[in-house]
Amino acid sequence: MVVMRLKKGYDLSGLETGDLCLGYEKIKLLFNTGPFPNGGDCLIIEADGELMTVNSNDLIHDLEAYNLST
Repeated sequence: MVVMRLKKGYDLSGLETGDLCLGYEKIKLLFNTGPFPNGGDCLIIEADGELMTVNSNDLIHDLEAYNLST
């Protein structure tokens, strides 16, 4: 299982119009169910204690928006 703890203090200026930042603080990657028809993979995640499915492309934008340095 992959667990990422995301730090607040993100800069959204680099994201293109229409990009999505989900804004979660803790994300557990539980399972990758395969490709979405329009790109990206369908991921089953636990985000801040809530179980959900997301498009991997949306999650990438979320991770890019945060400072992941320790």
